[in-house]
Amino acid sequence: MTRESEESKPEDLSHPQLRTGKMAPKHLRRKDLTPEALNELQHRRRVIGAGLKRMFDGVTTEPIPADFLQLIQKIGRLAEE
Repeated sequence: MTRESEESKPEDLSHPQLRTGKMAPKHLRRKDLTPEALNELQHRRRVIGAGLKRMFDGVTTEPIPADFLQLIQKIGRLAEE
């Protein structure tokens, strides 16, 4: 049996994701963690992600500083030459 077929046919159906047929992305699969520890890790990642999103959402609406915009335009002109 290849490694890919082992991953696609999990034997331990006690994990909630496996019971529902939804597998976690490869980077979230941790064989060294219990299902409870894995759930806690995923929860922490979601909380951190939500916090970062709240923190940086406002950055996307801030205006670009004039001196930075001038620098970008200068680089663009130099690249065209």
